[in-house]
Amino acid sequence: MQQLASNDEQLDIAVVGGGPAGLAAALALLAAAPEAKVKVFEAAPAYREQGAGVLVQANGGRALEAIDPALLHRLVQRAAITREVHTYNDTTGERLRVMTKDLLADVDTAGFTNLLVLWNDIRRTLYDALPQGTVQLGWRLVDCTAPPSPPTEPAAPAGGGAGGGDAGSGPGLGPGGEGEGCYTLRLVRTTAAERADGSAAGCVEAEAPGGKEEAGAAKDAGAAQEEVVVRARCVVAADGYFSRTRRAFDGEAGAPTFHRLAYWRGFLSEQELAAAGGELPAAVDPRLCDDVFRGSHFYTPATADQPIAGVPPRNFFFFPAGGPTGGDEGQAGRKGEEQPAGAGDAAAAGGVSGSASGGGGDAASGGGVRLVWNAASSEVDAEALAREGAAERREGGRGVHQSGAQGAAALARCLAAFAHLPPELRAMMAATPPSRITEHITYMHRHDGYVKGAWARGRLVLLGDAAHAGFPDGQGANLALEDAVVLGEVVRAHGLGAEAFAAWEELRQARVRTIQSDPSGVGPAAMGDRVRLIRTAAFEPLWSAAGLEAAGSLPPGVAAEARQAGAAAAAGAAAEGEAAAQAAAMAAERKVVLDWSAGVVRSLVAAKVEGPPRN
Repeated sequence: MQQLASNDEQLDIAVVGGGPAGLAAALALLAAAPEAKVKVFEAAPAYREQGAGVLVQANGGRALEAIDPALLHRLVQRAAITREVHTYNDTTGERLRVMTKDLLADVDTAGFTNLLVLWNDIRRTLYDALPQGTVQLGWRLVDCTAPPSPPTEPAAPAGGGAGGGDAGSGPGLGPGGEGEGCYTLRLVRTTAAERADGSAAGCVEAEAPGGKEEAGAAKDAGAAQEEVVVRARCVVAADGYFSRTRRAFDGEAGAPTFHRLAYWRGFLSEQELAAAGGELPAAVDPRLCDDVFRGSHFYTPATADQPIAGVPPRNFFFFPAGGPTGGDEGQAGRKGEEQPAGAGDAAAAGGVSGSASGGGGDAASGGGVRLVWNAASSEVDAEALAREGAAERREGGRGVHQSGAQGAAALARCLAAFAHLPPELRAMMAATPPSRITEHITYMHRHDGYVKGAWARGRLVLLGDAAHAGFPDGQGANLALEDAVVLGEVVRAHGLGAEAFAAWEELRQARVRTIQSDPSGVGPAAMGDRVRLIRTAAFEPLWSAAGLEAAGSLPPGVAAEARQAGAAAAAGAAAEGEAAAQAAAMAAERKVVLDWSAGVVRSLVAAKVEGPPRN
């Protein structure tokens, strides 16, 4: 297990939660305040394969690009990009309709196309970009207490971006002695012994130093939990929809409310399906389909004569992805090197790594097709399932893809709820390793709770599901990525502290409220606003061309072009003063980089749609 530097460490920023929201926030804050001392505390002793498919839309993709274009490029490489959505009746299996789209036209007109990615791939992409040692695995928050008096406000704004930011003075943390004005976080070490419910069984674990031997020794010893105290001037709570950090200040008042919808998620490989005696569904069987990666598949009770308006009472969705990319199992215990910018150079050089056929990763090296599935139902006894997960909610500190019941019992309940599905789909579900099953009930924060002080209080701020858990409509991860980059923007503008966090809350609440859909149905006007906000999302980059070049993530030719464009723009604006010239140069440099990034994205999408170029 990873050790903390001391038993009484003082940080500038403590991030609670090592899922995508927390990791993205750490990257954005390091970009905005490169001198800040940042740690991410994740309760899981190891990162392992879990969660299922996540839809990354334009707003999430642009948020990643604003933190570092290489993050977006890596995710596009790993994504499944489907150009067809096939809909079926979920009892007979009858195909009802096929909706198609021109992916390259999407990229050309909107600058982006939707990506289907594994939740674990988002986490891996973000984790790999952080400095080694930033993420502290195996530390679960027990309590968080505020300083005895309001912390001193920052004396100066934060500097510009790490990994590409502008030169700056660093975070304005203000005066104060050891521990003065700090939040106190009490954490305990988690071990494999704490996961006796089977959530770790059979998982491919990413071992931190110490690995399985240490975890096993802890389990056998049954020793008292090790506890540490960490002091931090700022706290970012990204610990999921039953956030323990939030509960430390709000009690149950800030908890999300119950909603009658049960979800199951899972994924498996083609080999695992075959080993269980199952066969690939016909829609993704290469013997029957010339391009198994071209479509996703959606099953509801709808029939040709009786379509369903609004949210169906139940649905089953799956899509094929490529085999796992190499090194998944090593993501939390790095193998000696970090490559935060690999995607850009490969694409710029004309070579595109990852599966050209549209899957996440290299199918050739990973062993064929992975089947990623989600099942949802409002027809089950959700109250009983909610009681099943009560302990998890009391525990808190985990996101949707990590929380809830797991294992064979959860899989059995899923199969019972979806006994009506065609046999090939039930066989696929039944063959999924129980350790990769996640079962949870939908909980949502009420929009009337999105008020001043709900998400930011002093130097503590809530992000992602900890702040605004919503209906599972595909925007959860995207809004969390937005949260992160906007947090970086305001910290760069206001300095690191309460002023920035309050500004962030004011910016975020109205936008999140509009984008989050209403499960009872939204009107055309509201839906139009939602779609527009998603498609037109734009964020202030946290990088500079010079910083990206120094980090090795910008090809030399692009860097030279950016310098030339910046110099020309500065000369053209020189008569308006130094500040205007600097602003013009920055804007020109950014445009060159963003144009290059758009070209990389297009080439990656084209490779998945069209296949590798023929010689």
